[in-house]
Amino acid sequence: MRRAGDVRRRVGVAGFLAGVVAALAFFAFCPGPPRVIDLGAVVVALAAGALARWGCQARLDRRRRR
Repeated sequence: MRRAGDVRRRVGVAGFLAGVVAALAFFAFCPGPPRVIDLGAVVVALAAGALARWGCQARLDRRRRR
């Protein structure tokens, strides 16, 4: 049986990776002047990943309270 902390960690990691990949894909494929992923795009992608992680864990916690 999985512990609550293990599930929360897995959901957090999956949410973080999904956010990072989505943000990097946005910067890589959307047209605009430079089509290069620079340091600013990486920082924004990490922030988007952290926000996605927080959102996924908050939603998981909210479902558990019901």
